[in-house]
Amino acid sequence: MATDVIVPPLGTTVDTLTLIAWYKQEGDAVLKDEPLFVVETDKATLDVEAPASGKLHSLSAQAGDSVTALSRIAVISAEGEVIKPPTPNLSPKQAPTTKAEAPKPTPPPPPKPTSLKRIFISPRAKRLAESRQVVWQSLKGTGPEGAIVERDVNVYLERPAFTPTLLPVTLTTEAEVTELVALKERLQTMGAGVSYEALWMLLLVRALKGYPKMNATLERDTVTHWEPIHLGITVEEGDDLRLAVLPNTDKQSLKTVLQALELMPTDSPEKPTFAITNLGELGIDSFTPVVAMPNCPLLGIGRIKPQNGGNYSVWLSLTFDPRLVGSGLAARFLNSFAKSLQNPLFALL
Repeated sequence: MATDVIVPPLGTTVDTLTLIAWYKQEGDAVLKDEPLFVVETDKATLDVEAPASGKLHSLSAQAGDSVTALSRIAVISAEGEVIKPPTPNLSPKQAPTTKAEAPKPTPPPPPKPTSLKRIFISPRAKRLAESRQVVWQSLKGTGPEGAIVERDVNVYLERPAFTPTLLPVTLTTEAEVTELVALKERLQTMGAGVSYEALWMLLLVRALKGYPKMNATLERDTVTHWEPIHLGITVEEGDDLRLAVLPNTDKQSLKTVLQALELMPTDSPEKPTFAITNLGELGIDSFTPVVAMPNCPLLGIGRIKPQNGGNYSVWLSLTFDPRLVGSGLAARFLNSFAKSLQNPLFALL
């Protein structure tokens, strides 16, 4: 004798549930008391067990459907029993007549219900996961037969808060810096102990004011365009390079930038809105900068090299995430900055 599969009532205040998934498909053999399907309320997710053994037939609800408590959503047939499709109740208007009618096209069969592998979790792990609002169904279990145990939940809780996916693009160009070299030499003869880092930073500030959308950060999926310019610059710390930040670089003079470069900490609470990596003094001609977090555009500056005729040039590499900055905008910014290096005194005024 066939047994109806009934949506269980979950208290007096719950009459509608959501069918999450079937563990079995149409025609599959089922055993009494094994998990058959999953339902969800606004407070809990529940496995519902098979009321009898046999074969599953006549599924009337699919994954994602709303189902009513105490309604029939399937039938389990006994061994050897043949289940006939239910005959619809016809109203008088729907009753067949003797008038010949053109045959109607047969509708396509309904899609097979989603089938899920049952997920096992220990009671301690489930209590911990629910207390910390962890969706434990997404965890990978390391317990017996793949069951989720308490250590799996703890591993998830101890993971880094967010590991962003980087999609860096790098544009490179060679810029003439003959006038920049001459400007630095003139300032030195005037007694100003100026550095290329200070000049790079001030020139970048001027360039960013012409391209404000380049002064931006990407954290998670949020793009922020900043009005103040906080330039980050890599500095040597032991055998490694660390990122230091000069807050409000756009408000600084050459003198204050030089002073800040002497004492720039690598633990500044301010986050960079644009960053510079200058490896020229380490003898590197060109390289691909690696975007640091928070994700912001990063300009790599190589070694200033003499050319024929007493000229000088440098390779510039601009790395950015295309989710943050469009490639066309980045290319225009890089070309504009490279051109400003041909007349740096004008750019600094």
